[in-house]
Amino acid sequence: MRKFRLTINLARFIFDLALRCNRSYQVIANEGLKTPLTTIEAIISHNGEMFYQRDSGKVSEQVLPPEAAVQTMYAMQQVVERGTARSLQNDFAKLKLAGKTGTTNNARDTWFVGIDGEHVTTVWLGKDNNGDTNLTGSSGALYVYKQYLERALPQAYRLPKLNTMQWVGINSYGSWNCDSGRQIPVWRDKGQRYCTSAGNVVATEKPSVWDALSLKKENIEAKAEEAEGKQPIPTEEVAPIE
Repeated sequence: MRKFRLTINLARFIFDLALRCNRSYQVIANEGLKTPLTTIEAIISHNGEMFYQRDSGKVSEQVLPPEAAVQTMYAMQQVVERGTARSLQNDFAKLKLAGKTGTTNNARDTWFVGIDGEHVTTVWLGKDNNGDTNLTGSSGALYVYKQYLERALPQAYRLPKLNTMQWVGINSYGSWNCDSGRQIPVWRDKGQRYCTSAGNVVATEKPSVWDALSLKKENIEAKAEEAEGKQPIPTEEVAPIE
């Protein structure tokens, strides 16, 4: 059996990149709120002298719309429910976990980010020589995450119900179906469609982001054409009056 040792450079790489990954997904799991992350709570000497203590008074910052975060979390739940991380359903279906698998080119790195009701967890597997691992995100890092869940006592994740969002039924082809039992979260003021209490699918009043940008472009072009039409004729092009 070959023994592997963790090199200093590799450990530094794992620590930094995994922390960055957690920082990004923490925003999504926290309804768009960015909270400063740290790996050090305090530094205390052997005789109890406090050299450093983390500032716990830092205020969270809203860097992502809550609706976008909720929709992303729903998509990540589908990864676990019916996607590349569906093997988690065998033992942890009741937890409603969210996740994302990842595999780099030539299977050199295998990643998995798992989110339960309390924690965002990032797992990375790879070699110090950047060689082929013969693993994917669902066969490598996901397996480690499963073992972690067996020991971590994870909490169930509940997708937030925002007043600015509507749950709309869809069929197996992705078309709207108000009578369907399968529903997806829709952002009401982004030009989406949703079901009324009468069971009808209606469009929102506000345009989608794409429609808004297209409309803005059309207005700019129209104003440019109007301005061009009102420009005075250059003096050298004016015919002399005899």
